[in-house]
Amino acid sequence: MSLIAELKRRNVIRVAIGYVVLSWLLLQAGDVLLQLLGVPDWGLRLVFAILALGFPVALVLAWIYELTPDGLRRDPGQSADPGLAQQTGQRLNIAVSVLLLLAIALFAVSTFLPTSAPDRSGPLEMRTSEPGEPETPRHESVQASIAVLPFEALSEDASDVYFGKGIAEELLNALTQFPGLKVAARTSAFAFEDENVDLREIGEKLDVAHVLEGSVRRSGERLRVTAQLIRVDDGFHLWSETYDRTLTDVFAIQDDIVRQLSRALEVRLGVGGGAGRAERGNVDPQAYEQYLRGLALWGERDNPPDNRKAALAAFRLAAEIAPDFADAWSAIGNVFAFSDNDTLSLSHDEFLRQGEAALEKALDLDPDNAAAHAGLVSWMGRILLRLEAARRHLERSLELAPNRAESHYSAGYFWSLIGNVAAAKLAFDRAVALDPLNLTVQRGRALFLIGIGRDDEAFLFFDRCFETECMPGLVSFFGSSAAIVAGDRERARAWMEYLGPSIEEYLDQPPERIAPELRVFTWWIATSLGDAAETPVEGMDLDELIEAAPFIGLAGPLLASVLPEDLMMEYLFEMYRQNRMFMSPFAMMPYYRDSHTYPEWLLSDPRYHELWSQPGMAELAKARRGNGQLIGLPLESGATKNQGSGKHSR
Repeated sequence: MSLIAELKRRNVIRVAIGYVVLSWLLLQAGDVLLQLLGVPDWGLRLVFAILALGFPVALVLAWIYELTPDGLRRDPGQSADPGLAQQTGQRLNIAVSVLLLLAIALFAVSTFLPTSAPDRSGPLEMRTSEPGEPETPRHESVQASIAVLPFEALSEDASDVYFGKGIAEELLNALTQFPGLKVAARTSAFAFEDENVDLREIGEKLDVAHVLEGSVRRSGERLRVTAQLIRVDDGFHLWSETYDRTLTDVFAIQDDIVRQLSRALEVRLGVGGGAGRAERGNVDPQAYEQYLRGLALWGERDNPPDNRKAALAAFRLAAEIAPDFADAWSAIGNVFAFSDNDTLSLSHDEFLRQGEAALEKALDLDPDNAAAHAGLVSWMGRILLRLEAARRHLERSLELAPNRAESHYSAGYFWSLIGNVAAAKLAFDRAVALDPLNLTVQRGRALFLIGIGRDDEAFLFFDRCFETECMPGLVSFFGSSAAIVAGDRERARAWMEYLGPSIEEYLDQPPERIAPELRVFTWWIATSLGDAAETPVEGMDLDELIEAAPFIGLAGPLLASVLPEDLMMEYLFEMYRQNRMFMSPFAMMPYYRDSHTYPEWLLSDPRYHELWSQPGMAELAKARRGNGQLIGLPLESGATKNQGSGKHSR
């Protein structure tokens, strides 16, 4: 008898198949049970080792012994009863078949059924509503939420501080790809660095139920990384692991941590399922350190405002050291996408060239770079007015990282630009929920709320910011401007006191001694409050007006009432040619509030109709009309502004 035939007769092949299937089922069950019991990752590896060692033992036992109605007995060899061997084989066939059916069923469930309902809180799927109708953002359960804190540097090398931040940064970026997981954004999570804050307080401020923290220690070429997942309400350690590797293995360590978190979060929170990986490749440590330094500055870009330039310098140095570092180029592009050429001290042409080149370079190096796609939403939308391209990048950025705060922040500005109030509100709410301590994100949301007339909600931020002095100087500038647009003179006067020199002191100076943008702003403030005795803007030429471009959303309607009509129209056309019509955070004010829009002469002027027929402007007008937003658009012949309804009558 051949060996194969003898293996079949002794049921060794059946036992082998059954053992492999049974082992796989046991590993799946063990993965769940060990996680629930809080057993470290080595527990599952131990189970696998035991099962692997048992495989040859099972084969040997199957060869030596035969299963009979009276139990196990030594196989007699060729003299064995063929009927008994056939009966035993049939029983094993049934057992193996049952195990295979169980394995197939478990595989199908884990593969084709989602572990949690897909996240629908993004702005791309929502009900429509009127601008004034309250919106209640739909957030996932707080249990499916996490904050990644900077990993503590235990060695004396100062550069290890950035190294610890880098590991946390990579893990955070990977976790934002988990569809059902709320991940606190970097600016908010890293705000607790060097602070001895109780985890419960962190969980409360960031509205998260779990915290990932850890430490790093470098010694020569050796690296030790410790990571632990903690439930904030009781401090229970859900998972922890220590990695002792060489320094070159840091990215492998990050990838391993993400895989382990995926398992832990999938079991405990019903999210994950293998989404999200920490993939970057080897980046020069000096470049990465500059990149992290730039992120820290960019997170506080308005406090003080010089942080914008400092962040850009750090990102540029990172890209110079590592020209193939996609995230550095993406960060450079995002600085341009959310700034203007005056702030960055660049000419209009250089601003456009450098900004577009950086974002294109980022996507050339990494087509799936979520940050670059988010930056292009603002760049293509608010600056170039290429709305369809902006929408494509918006969809891609949210597809790649559905819980990235900056992507929702970009979405808020895009939806606001095209007049979809409901979508913009949800996007800004989502951004604030993911990054609750980011003042720039909160300010952007507050100004949007002022624009659509939800003043009380907006003032909650400004009132709180004044109480805590969150943005000295800037909060007074933004807050008082918002109060004037809202018609709250009392609040505006109170908040103006924080700016320093009074408006009267500025206006008393000769016009040539005041920068054009400051001259326009102070005149608008004083006139709006009824304090201006003169009109220092009447003598301004086109170049001076262009310097005041950041304030067109605030002062534009009032300028239209005092400037010569030809100069005002030339000013608007030049703003369009320089891509500055909708760049400012205040830019949309005249297109939402009927009390703050352009005068009727301008809206009816044929030249204004011509402006809105230009490339980009025509598409924008169509989009805003489609969303029911008519304020600030050209009036048709015979139409008038309807102050009561908040929309233009036709």
